Amino acid sequence: MIAHLVFFLIEVVIQTVFLALALWILILIQKLNYQLLGLLGTAALVSTIDRGLDLFLGHYLGTYETTSISMPVVLAVLYFCLKKVTLADRTDIYFTVGVGYALVFCMNLWLLGALLGDLRPSARFSGSTSAAELPMETNDPPSAVSGTNPPARRAASPAIPVSPFVINGITRNGNNSTVTVQNGKKTLTIFFGEAVTFQTSDGPASVRFKQLNNDSVVLTVNDTDMKLPIH
Repeated sequence: MIAHLVFFLIEVVIQTVFLALALWILILIQKLNYQLLGLLGTAALVSTIDRGLDLFLGHYLGTYETTSISMPVVLAVLYFCLKKVTLADRTDIYFTVGVGYALVFCMNLWLLGALLGDLRPSARFSGSTSAAELPMETNDPPSAVSGTNPPARRAASPAIPVSPFVINGITRNGNNSTVTVQNGKKTLTIFFGEAVTFQTSDGPASVRFKQLNNDSVVLTVNDTDMKLPIH
């Protein structure tokens, strides 16, 4: 019960600040007369009625029915209070009420986005294969089974006479593993599954951290796998 009350008060305070700020900006733009305490009181009263009706009616009605009942009541109270605070004509009050509530809606969206943060997936987890699922090289000889053919060897990666890339360090941490790669004077740290661009003598090269073994790292350089030893 106390937690619900605290949450309700926090919502009212946030809505009061947003509504008071929106009304204050619009009143300044229109150069209307106003009383600061009256403006704050209006924002607090309207926000309390708004959240209170949503909380009470939400237990018995759906979202659409709740909004259909609470919105006219809230707008009517806001219109009446602004009329008393500013003594402006009807057109200015209508404009302030309509645009003010639109600004409050945008502020709520901004607050929601700030609380949720960045929901986009990280580039290094975009691949379907995790580091734990990748095969690990071992020094154990293949087991010999009588009467069976030896397993076919996987085709080796194309041989590269001189590799322009050097592994300077690695960090083993599952999907968060990293490798430090040097190309000439440029050194970059690459996360597992992530691709970066190096400038080589043959032009730009896309380098992706593909696989981490016991004593080597596999990089995909322009769609070609390159196995580099770990020093």
